[in-house]
Amino acid sequence: MQKDEEQLFELSTGVKLKLSPPNGMVLRARQEQHNAREPRPPLAFNDEKGREEENPMDPDYRIAMANHEGMTIEIMYETLAASGTELVSIPDGFCGPDGEDFIDHMETYGFELHRNRLGRYVQWLKYYAARGRHDWPRLSAALMALVGSTEEEVAEAATMFQRDETRSPDRNVPAEEPT
Repeated sequence: MQKDEEQLFELSTGVKLKLSPPNGMVLRARQEQHNAREPRPPLAFNDEKGREEENPMDPDYRIAMANHEGMTIEIMYETLAASGTELVSIPDGFCGPDGEDFIDHMETYGFELHRNRLGRYVQWLKYYAARGRHDWPRLSAALMALVGSTEEEVAEAATMFQRDETRSPDRNVPAEEPT
């Protein structure tokens, strides 16, 4: 498949979308915005070194990082869907992003509806139209392919998220002499 090529994509609900290469600049900007809010590890006093150091093993911090990393992926997929899909057709009897059934669905499950049209479209796509178990993952993978990410680029990006085993509270910074 050529990077600049548009393609049709059908969800299990019969909703048809036109896929086109997502806007890489928007994706990058959203990732930067999200990464700026990455949690910082709390400080803990290291008796051996006589100073405070970041404690990346803190349980609350680890939970916050896991949540942040999960949101990173979701934000990426939602941004891809917003900039790389266009609604082509909806089957008879199925409502669109402004339909009452969708709005009822969102309110029933406690979701706050986006006020802008594009945000509501992505919510509709993710939480209503892509009902099939594999719809959202398949759509996300198809959009990633249109971005042109190679397996090597995906693997390289994955290494940006250190695993717990590779994290160390000691960053080889010499202790400061007490004054």
